Amino acid sequence: MPSIRRDVVLDIRAPCDRVITFLASKNPGDFFAGAARLVERGEKRDAAILVFSSTLKREYRVEVRLRKEPDRLVYEAKGDLNGKVIVTAVSRGATCRLYIEAEMGGPLVEEYGGDAVSRIVNRFVVGLVSSFPAVLQPRAPGGKLGDIFVELLNLLSMAQGGQAKFAGGSTIRSMAVDLTTSNMINVDGLPEDQAARAARGLSEAISILSKALEELGEGQVQRIVIATQNSIVFASVAGGVGVITVLKREEE
Repeated sequence: MPSIRRDVVLDIRAPCDRVITFLASKNPGDFFAGAARLVERGEKRDAAILVFSSTLKREYRVEVRLRKEPDRLVYEAKGDLNGKVIVTAVSRGATCRLYIEAEMGGPLVEEYGGDAVSRIVNRFVVGLVSSFPAVLQPRAPGGKLGDIFVELLNLLSMAQGGQAKFAGGSTIRSMAVDLTTSNMINVDGLPEDQAARAARGLSEAISILSKALEELGEGQVQRIVIATQNSIVFASVAGGVGVITVLKREEE
């Protein structure tokens, strides 16, 4: 299976050195921990060690290292996930344009596909938009946007007639649910016990709505968007799995 690439561009209202320092202060393993179902983590010299579950073999082992350069950070993954995430900062006056470029391959990607790479990129973006005012740019040159909550951001952007904007303190939470068993597969941004309690109701609601729309002749559901009082909920459905993303958008 060839390597899978995901790119995102953010304009952040903060100096680039502050943004780079913020990212570099985080454990590099935190950004990669959402790639699949994490079962163990640890440290080895200058590397974060992550162990993920697998249905094809006993487990996947990944080592993540961070290399710091003046205007960019390079995250290298080795083992059952091979590749890099490069975060490059370009100063644009009072704004820092941040390019997040990920290219990954290996056995873990062969099993979990592009979603694994998207979840890694998403964790970078979640951390940034939760801490800085930011604008998501629609496309990175030569790349493709991640396909989980980035789809939600594109929908928001269209609804607002322009780029999706976030004030510092905006929150994004995401969970993946097996729609057949109602079991939680992966969670980002909220406690696992809370996500597990919500998983059954969410999976039942998506399944019922999907069945009703099929009976109306609308075909299989791929995406569902729901507006609540404080948030927008986006569900992406594929292969019996629903990825539910909740965006709480703070006022600037």
